[in-house]
Amino acid sequence: MYKNKIILILFLMLCCAAFGYAQSFLGVEYGTPYDEAFKYWQEKYKENCKMSGDDIIIDYPTIGYCMFDYAVAHFSMKNGKSVFDGGSAFKDRTLNEAKKLLDEAKDLINLIEEKYGTDTDLFFPEDGSMWLFFCKGKDDTWIGSLQFSMDQNKGTCTIQYSYDRMIESPTDDL
Repeated sequence: MYKNKIILILFLMLCCAAFGYAQSFLGVEYGTPYDEAFKYWQEKYKENCKMSGDDIIIDYPTIGYCMFDYAVAHFSMKNGKSVFDGGSAFKDRTLNEAKKLLDEAKDLINLIEEKYGTDTDLFFPEDGSMWLFFCKGKDDTWIGSLQFSMDQNKGTCTIQYSYDRMIESPTDDL
């Protein structure tokens, strides 16, 4: 009887772990066919979701506590089907709002570091930008990145949040 309970508990733990690492971006699992992903995002984001060639663009998605201006979902061919395989979200502001945007980037960094722990690398290049790489894939390359940058010539600052090659990665979004 005791052995059966241990086996059941171990089985449940494995199931929870497997479902806890579902691969997703804005609620859609990686590997989802294009038409299913579009249908989900269209129901969730209504008129803020549109097809754009091989990509899907979503206006005003929220990741963590940050509402982005838009996100782009990318698709790749796998077994003859177009499937969801990566995404990026962007938020642009004027340089007058750089402090506020930098604070939002730092909040996202805190969330990402809580989630991934030591599987992150934060650095500050000499150009004044800030980069956080997170979640290594099977080939030990970074899959996720968060970038804060300023463009003095354009008078803008940007947060860019990206996941690449997610079909092969054992993780999920925030």
